Formats: sequence, C-alpha cells, structure tokens
Amino acid sequence: MKRRFFTPTSWVYVLAHALLILLGYHLATSSNPSTQPLRLGIGSSLIAAGVTGWVVFVYMLLSEKVSEQVRIVTDFGLISAFAGRSVFIKQEYDT
Repeated sequence: MKRRFFTPTSWVYVLAHALLILLGYHLATSSNPSTQPLRLGIGSSLIAAGVTGWVVFVYMLLSEKVSEQVRIVTDFGLISAFAGRSVFIKQEYDT
C-alpha cells in the first residue's frame, strides 16, 4: 500500500509556514520610519522561520521515503551486499 505524504496535517504545516513568510514579508516591507529597524528584524526572522520549516518538511519527506525503502529491502530478506564482484570478495565465496 502506497503511503500518502501530503496528508491534511502536512498541508496545514506547509500553509502555516507560508503564512509566516507572508507575514514576515509584510512586516519587513512596511514603511513606518520610526519602527522600521524593529519591523525589518522581526519580518526577516519570520521569513527565515518559514523557509526553515519548509526545508525541514522536505527533509522529513525524503528521509521517510528512504527509511521506507530500507524497510522494504530488509523485509525482502537482503541482509548484506558487496561493493564489488569476483576478486574483491573471493574469500566470501570460499566460505
């Protein structure tokens, strides 16, 4: 059975970080001169948090896929593999 990566929880996660990016952009580009440095700092931090959330999400998707592939291979019965053939592993064939 194929697993779905984009569950409703995943969509909420992606959209929440998109909202962080948009809010950060709005704060960073606001034109109030008296609070500009503070808004710029907060806005850029929110943008960085949103992008970081997306990067972590993609990393988790990829690592989940790799761990699922490893589980399938080990369930199939493959327990070890060799980097080469013939002369490199001759002692393994001999045993």
